[in-house]
Amino acid sequence: FPIFQLRDAGKNNVLAHLSGGKIIVGADKTKLISYTAGKWYHLCFAIDLDTGKMDVYLDKEKKLTNISFWSKNKQNQPVEVKNITSFKN
Repeated sequence: FPIFQLRDAGKNNVLAHLSGGKIIVGADKTKLISYTAGKWYHLCFAIDLDTGKMDVYLDKEKKLTNISFWSKNKQNQPVEVKNITSFKN
C-alpha cells in the first residue's frame, strides 16, 4: 500500500510504502520503522533531484540521510507524483 508514489520512468515506487507492518522508504526499500496501526506519523522528505538522494524525517526528527529514491540510479528521468492522500477521522 503506497503512502506516496513518486515514480521514475520505469514506474518504480521511490518514496514510501507500507509492507509487512513496516514503513519502507527509497528505491532500495530501506526500513524506516515498524508502524502501529491507528497511530499517526508525520513523514517529510527532503529531496534532491540532482543527486537522486533524500533525507527522511519522522515526526520532525531526521531518521535517514542520503537515501536513494531513483531506482538503479536513473537520474534525470521524468517523475510523476500520484496517490498523495489525506486521511481524516
